[in-house]
Amino acid sequence: MRERVVKIGTVITLKGLSRHGKNRIREKGAQWKVREVREKVSFNTPAPGPFLLLDGLGPVRDARWVSLRSDPNFEIIEDVE
Repeated sequence: MRERVVKIGTVITLKGLSRHGKNRIREKGAQWKVREVREKVSFNTPAPGPFLLLDGLGPVRDARWVSLRSDPNFEIIEDVE
């Protein structure tokens, strides 16, 4: 299976998978812009890298890390370049 490549500046749409993820989408919006891509992050997480640092484009500005391959809270459902 080919790994997805996401460029800095790409606007993506997230879908909430868990209760936490669905609440974040409801509160912060589904559209996010990629600020940074890293293989590892400095906090403990069971999710594998690479990770995307995302800036929220919804009604409330926010930033968050999302695993590109297997995030427990979010699924990337669309890239809008």
